[in-house]
Amino acid sequence: MKKYFFTILIYLILATLTVIFIRNNYDDFASIPEISVFYFSLMILVSFISLFVNGLRIKLFGDYYNINLKKKEWFGLAAVTTMDNYLTPFRGGVAVRALYLRKVYNFPFKSFLTTIVASYTMRILIYSLFGIILSIISLTYYKIFNLWVFILFMGLFLISLIIVLFSPTFSTRKNKFINWFVHILNDWRSISKNYNFLIKLGLIELLFVSLMGVRLFFSYKAFNLSVPLLIVFIIAILSTLSVFLAITPAGLGVTELVITLSSAFVGLQLTEGGSVALLDRLSSVIIAFSFGTIFNYILMRDHKFLFVR
Repeated sequence: MKKYFFTILIYLILATLTVIFIRNNYDDFASIPEISVFYFSLMILVSFISLFVNGLRIKLFGDYYNINLKKKEWFGLAAVTTMDNYLTPFRGGVAVRALYLRKVYNFPFKSFLTTIVASYTMRILIYSLFGIILSIISLTYYKIFNLWVFILFMGLFLISLIIVLFSPTFSTRKNKFINWFVHILNDWRSISKNYNFLIKLGLIELLFVSLMGVRLFFSYKAFNLSVPLLIVFIIAILSTLSVFLAITPAGLGVTELVITLSSAFVGLQLTEGGSVALLDRLSSVIIAFSFGTIFNYILMRDHKFLFVR
């Protein structure tokens, strides 16, 4: 119980705020049309495909480090990681994956941290570049443009591009703690020079964020709300990027806030944007816990490794 105290506290706070918001805006929520089962079913399907793409990312890094992960492992680790991110703050599911790879494949923690650096850098690079392109197209065709969002995308793109293109080699030190970071930075430099690998990783990240956009688009459609597809993709990019900065489990609350406020920017009511965000989250939770629970048992059975205590 003590282990999950902070997580439980966060959930209670978010649940309380949600109840208060719904109670204060009950009439607006009551006016929202019923959810389309058809579009919600499509959202569930997209969430499953997204989980599969998450697994492909894990497999790609496994192949890079000559770790021959079985299909049930790379997909199962994606499912368990996503589920545990909902159970722990600060994306604790990632730590669970690191522990599994260490115990089963003797994969060093410092090399695992390199995969996190590489993954996050490429995500920010691809997402921000995609956001820049969509912002320009949105201005051209819809006359909708937010300068601050564009500056954010441009800043993130330039920073991540510099990290990819200019990665110096560092010399080892006598201090073991410092050498940890030296190893990670030098390992990242090797990855950054492997353009074939970066292209594959970039394509996976582009596919993943596109799926997030499609799922969010279906969420708007589920409530019969009309938002241009390009704008939905920009909102999806912003909400996905916000997860990197969130301390709540799986960015809970932060992502919903970004979607809600972004929806208000394009003319929807806060209650409508909030409903869309909650439905989008629900589709993700259903898939995460359905497959996370199954593969938690499978991987635990195969390797005597207990994920959830």
